[in-house]
Amino acid sequence: MLKTGFADYLLLVDGQAIGAVEAKKAGTTLIGVEPQSKKYGEGLPDLPPAWHKPLPFLYESTGHETRFTNNLDPKPASRRVFTFHRPETLRAWVAAAQNPVVIHKVDVGSRTLPPQSPLPGGKQQSPPPRRGS
Repeated sequence: MLKTGFADYLLLVDGQAIGAVEAKKAGTTLIGVEPQSKKYGEGLPDLPPAWHKPLPFLYESTGHETRFTNNLDPKPASRRVFTFHRPETLRAWVAAAQNPVVIHKVDVGSRTLPPQSPLPGGKQQSPPPRRGS
């Protein structure tokens, strides 16, 4: 049981909660069900352990229609999806959110590149090959 009631399904990846599913009867309109899913995402107790609190991934489904909210997005919004995402995909999205990639703005008129960001493990990126080499 969650602090906010019972979730229909709790999604686990590597033994840790990563998302919740609100299941509805076929024919139920899913628009407007997101607040209920959001409550489940926010109401997770300390056990089981979670990848992130509130839970990053929320689904609403009738079995025929499925909607998905990625709470790691800057402006999370429910959208229709074809199927549930694979555990490996959800794990990768959480990892990417924990280790964001820095993207530098490049002045197109400039002949110099921004400083290189280190790769995981402190390794430096190799410079791109020079033209004509």
